[in-house]
Amino acid sequence: MLIYGDVSDSAEVAECLSRLRECAAAALEYGDTVSLDPLRALLIQAGQVEQAVEDEPECGEHLAASCRHLTNRAAAAFVNRWAAAGTDGLSIRSHLSEITRELEQLGAITSAELKRPVRLKVPEGFAFYGLYPAQYYAAAEHWMADRTPPRATDRHALVVGVRSIGTSLSAVVAATLKRCGWQATRLTVRPEGHPFKRHIHISPRQLCGPTEALVVDEGPGLSGSSMAAVARALAQAGLNSDRISFLPGHGGPPGVAASAESRYWWARTRRYFVPLEQLRRAGRTLMDALRFRTEQLLHDEVTRVEDLSAGQWRSALYADPPLWPPICRRFERRKYRCTARDGRSLLWKFAGLTPSPIASGGAARVTLAKRAAGGWTVAPAGAALGWIALPWVEGTPLDASAARDPCVLRHLARYIAAVAGPAMPRRQWGAAMQRLREMLCCNTREALGESMERQAQRCWD
Repeated sequence: MLIYGDVSDSAEVAECLSRLRECAAAALEYGDTVSLDPLRALLIQAGQVEQAVEDEPECGEHLAASCRHLTNRAAAAFVNRWAAAGTDGLSIRSHLSEITRELEQLGAITSAELKRPVRLKVPEGFAFYGLYPAQYYAAAEHWMADRTPPRATDRHALVVGVRSIGTSLSAVVAATLKRCGWQATRLTVRPEGHPFKRHIHISPRQLCGPTEALVVDEGPGLSGSSMAAVARALAQAGLNSDRISFLPGHGGPPGVAASAESRYWWARTRRYFVPLEQLRRAGRTLMDALRFRTEQLLHDEVTRVEDLSAGQWRSALYADPPLWPPICRRFERRKYRCTARDGRSLLWKFAGLTPSPIASGGAARVTLAKRAAGGWTVAPAGAALGWIALPWVEGTPLDASAARDPCVLRHLARYIAAVAGPAMPRRQWGAAMQRLREMLCCNTREALGESMERQAQRCWD
């Protein structure tokens, strides 16, 4: 049984716009010399606001259209900085200034609209799985390299983002296409229905003009049904299925819960994916950047970089593989160990790209520093690109007998009490309890059947 959390926050529209305004102002301070980090943060935050407004029908089309435009602007600024060019005729500063101006105009909408609560979801790929917007810039370039349209009028693509993370990712893809001379129309969709049997509707009028479609998301997951549902809807709306492409978050197939139809769409649809290890900017990879940052922090040359993700850290801690503890590869954060010439090492762990306080590198660094001050861990040595560096400390891992050691158990209890955060705000508590109820019922039904689901509902109520 797999139990998934749904990391989100509830806020009023006015609060969402205020956060976005602060993010844009922070980036605007740098002008055209702004680095990628604040532009990436602005892009992700704009996508979150767009998602929240699009998912709340009462917000209305005017506000939704404005939020889509803000995300498009943020994506254009990000793409220009990544490409180190301003080929769309607007500088990065111009895009940021326009975002600020449009946010000021939105501040004048009715009080009722500003006070309307919306739900911002944390884009999990950015927060937990080391997915970067620039990977979709590179994937879009590969997609364009595969095509040589005979006429300029044929260079028109529909970019469909699957919410939540598809808001900002689809904007990056559309901005990349526009930068290279394509006309790109962008829309986002929220698949509905059972998690393994998603469905959506796309109107034929939404396909007027585009000759190609790119479906953008972070999947495929266990079923791959969300992107497959978009492909099916596009074909039903009249688009030639051979003109549909997937831009997913990894290069593998859907998981064990994929239906025959989902497998069909994933087998026949062309995919464009660029692994993080292959992503390059100015000839440098992410590993090059972490190596360089390590040398700055340790003041010594790095001689070895090791990938300790997906349980590979066990080989660095246990001499005998039979002693390795079990892991869940799917949910492990990416991590690398950089070792200097003098033997010192830093462990780089992905901490998150989102502005959320529970899924950002900055927040993680503050949290770890507080725990270090309390004597619970080592203090972080530095940060870069959403990653946190911790000094590698040699030691002996606990074995199974530690679970029966009263001293160990008391120490664990003290640690939990010391690091527990503040109580959840009342507005979030109710929504969290409802999600727990839905999770309990759904998993009980999947594992034990409908009769046990009804019994679980009665126990909860």
